[in-house]
Amino acid sequence: MPAPGLPPITGKSALREYVEGSFRIPGFKINWTSSAASISPDGKLAYLFGDNTVTMDDPDGQSTTIAGRAVTI
Repeated sequence: MPAPGLPPITGKSALREYVEGSFRIPGFKINWTSSAASISPDGKLAYLFGDNTVTMDDPDGQSTTIAGRAVTI
């Protein structure tokens, strides 16, 4: 998912470009951990909750980390 305020990323090639670009950011690291998964009673829908941290260098070259949360459907 892009940073808040940016448009959604749609399609495999756009997602690949976004991820590859992220890894070119100085000091970039990402870590995520799934915390809970649920499946609907009919087995047709599932969702996964998770927490993540993104670390990268700020404009002054200092490492900064941002925590986030996610839901995958």
